[in-house]
Amino acid sequence: PGAELARLYIAFPAAAGEPPKVLRRFAKVALDAGAARTVSFAPLAPSDLSVWSEVTHGWQLVGGEFGLLVGASSRDIRLRGTLRA
Repeated sequence: PGAELARLYIAFPAAAGEPPKVLRRFAKVALDAGAARTVSFAPLAPSDLSVWSEVTHGWQLVGGEFGLLVGASSRDIRLRGTLRA
């Protein structure tokens, strides 16, 4: 028995100038040896898809296609998807 930490990363559109993967959600789940489990994350909010603007001194929603990446770490991505905002 042990635990796994599932992490949800957002990959912003290149024009946003953000890092390749930004951690937005995580969930720790207990697992028995060899077991699998479905993990759910809280819904994403507009602020999760926003970046800080030095021009307006506020958060601005970024438009475009985002990557959704789920894994045990940023180097161990096991699921991929996309989201258009």
